[in-house]
Amino acid sequence: MNKLRLSAAPTSRIKQILLGLLTLAALLMGLALMGTYLARWAWIFELVSHLRVHLVVGLVGIAVLFLLFGQWSMAGVTALVGLIGFTSLAPFYFSSKWVGADQGAVVYRALALNVHYHNDAYDEVLALVEAVSPDFVVLSEATQPWRDGMLPLLSEYPYTHFVGYGKHGRIIYSRFPFVENGTGRVEDGERPSVVATLDLGVSQITIVGLHIRAPVKLEGAAQRNRQMASLAQFVQEQSQPIMLLGDFNITPWSPVFRDFLAEADLVDARLGHGLTPTWPTSLPLAGVPIDHAVVSPGIKIHDFQRGPHVGSDHFPIIVDFSLPAQ
Repeated sequence: MNKLRLSAAPTSRIKQILLGLLTLAALLMGLALMGTYLARWAWIFELVSHLRVHLVVGLVGIAVLFLLFGQWSMAGVTALVGLIGFTSLAPFYFSSKWVGADQGAVVYRALALNVHYHNDAYDEVLALVEAVSPDFVVLSEATQPWRDGMLPLLSEYPYTHFVGYGKHGRIIYSRFPFVENGTGRVEDGERPSVVATLDLGVSQITIVGLHIRAPVKLEGAAQRNRQMASLAQFVQEQSQPIMLLGDFNITPWSPVFRDFLAEADLVDARLGHGLTPTWPTSLPLAGVPIDHAVVSPGIKIHDFQRGPHVGSDHFPIIVDFSLPAQ
C-alpha cells in the first residue's frame, strides 16, 4: 500500500505541473489574442495581430488538452476565447458574397509573386506562368537579373511596364494592350507601385502591382501607413474597375488593412476562399497570408488559390475574376 502511495505522488505532481503550464499557456495566448483587438491603438498589438490564426489554433489545442485532463471548466473558457478570435476569421471560409461564377461571364486570370531578389529560379517561374496561363503577371522585387530572366515571357506577354530600382522593382506583363497613357506609378516613398490600365476589348481594368513596407519596426509601420494612404487616395481617383496585387506585408484582420479597404472601397478577393498562408514558404502551413488581391466591389472573384513554391520565400497567388457587365 505504501508503495502505491509513493508511485502515485510523483504522477500527481507531474499532472499538476502540466496543468500549471497549460494554464499559463492559455493565459498568455488569451491575453495576446485579446490584445490583437487593441491593434488600432498600439503598434505592438498590431504586430501581434498578424498571428491571430496561430493564437486561435493554439487555444483550441489547449482546450482539447484540458479536456483530456478532465478540466471541463478550463476547457470551456479557453475554447470560448478561441471562438471569439475565430469570428474574425470565419468570413474567409464561409462567406459566399464574392464567390462563384456568373453565367456566361468572361473569366480572366491574374498571377502575382514576390520573386525575392536573391532567388534565381527563373526557369521555375517561367514554367509556372506557362502552366497557369494567366492573362497578366505582376512581379515584385524584380531586379535587373529578373527582368533579363523573364525575357521569354515577351513572346506571350508583349505589353510590359516597369517601375522602381534594385529590389524595389515592380513589373506587369500583359497579354492585353495598355490603353493610351494608361501606365504610371503611385508615388509612395521608396517603394513605388506600378500601374497599368489594360484594354480588354469590351472593357478596361486598372492593375496596380505593389510591395508594401514591412511593419517590423515602428518607423516601418509609419511608412507602411503612408504607402497605404497614398494607394487609397489613388484608388479613389479612378473611374474604372481596379485590382491591386502584391506583397502587402499585412494580414487581412489587421485594422490597418481593414481601414484601407474601407477608405479605398475595395474588397478582399480572399473572402470565402480560406486563409492559405503565402509567407514564408519554409512554413507552408504555419505562415501568414500577406500576399493579396483586392478589387473594386463590382469585380466577381471566381477563384483564389496559392501557387507552388518557385524558389522565392513567397508563394504566388492566382486569381480568377470577371468584370461587371458593361
